[in-house]
Amino acid sequence: MNRLNLITKYLLMVSLLGISFNLYSQNEIKLKDLVNVRGYRVNNLVGMGLVVGLSDTGDSNNFLTTNTMARNMLNKLGLHIDADQTVSSKNIASVVVSADLPAFKRNGDKLDVKISAVGDSSDLSGGQLLATYLKAGDGKVYAVASGMIVNSSGKKSTTLTIPEAALVEQEFTPEIAPSGKITLSLKEPDFTTSSRIQEAINLYFKGFYAKSQDPSGVVVEVPPLYEGRVVDFIGELENLGINKDKKAVIVFNEKTGTIVIGNEVVIDDISITHNGVNIDIKGGKLSENSQPSTVGEFVKQATSLGLGSKDLIAILKSMHKAGAISAELEFL
Repeated sequence: MNRLNLITKYLLMVSLLGISFNLYSQNEIKLKDLVNVRGYRVNNLVGMGLVVGLSDTGDSNNFLTTNTMARNMLNKLGLHIDADQTVSSKNIASVVVSADLPAFKRNGDKLDVKISAVGDSSDLSGGQLLATYLKAGDGKVYAVASGMIVNSSGKKSTTLTIPEAALVEQEFTPEIAPSGKITLSLKEPDFTTSSRIQEAINLYFKGFYAKSQDPSGVVVEVPPLYEGRVVDFIGELENLGINKDKKAVIVFNEKTGTIVIGNEVVIDDISITHNGVNIDIKGGKLSENSQPSTVGEFVKQATSLGLGSKDLIAILKSMHKAGAISAELEFL
């Protein structure tokens, strides 16, 4: 009999552990979806360039910048052009060239570039971008862009993207773990999530390696086992599961009348009168036959009573102001 009781207790304990695990993992999200590794970022590059070969859609002679750039280019090629000579024509346009250089891109890798007219050009389609140095904020050249401009839309455009038109000349390699420490920046700062990240890391790596600094950052010391293997360490970090709370949010698009509501948005007791429609909610339930306890269920019932999206938006705003809804309101 005692043995039977022990077996029963054991099975019950296993069952409870299984339930507990399932409850915990319902909102589990991988760490890499919650944080960015500080230092691992995109470097913005920019430069001034010339587009040639346009069909009478370039900058006019009134735009002096294009004339100056064209004259400087020809002088570098060995032609001597006096400062008072006009070089630019409607076949040339000056443009701003920009690109994003991700961290750890290698020398010779290609980048997409975006070109935007600076002068009074009416269309950049069909032109050719001459070699343009792309610099970062530190003034160093990281890439060189050039290439034919193809516009598949058939419409005139002064802003276009040229795929793989830039070659990386200098690699952007930020220091990810200065002094043997990695800083994780939360994409959505939150005290609870920051604390749970610290707990999950310390539990997984069996030590006090992580320390939550504030709601937006967690500093992690690289364990001795991963010395010289920071990439492996970050790879393991990124795949840790974190139990994240969901915020109660209501999103409104007043132009289209769209309302997006999370399942977590509950509603308190309140009486509503709007355009002749009276609704009483007591204990999270409508006085009608239906029994909604969330805003989502309330919206369904209000819609069945003939209330439109504009009415619902007005009611929900009023309910929020009256304190019956504890949720963030976001407007698109």
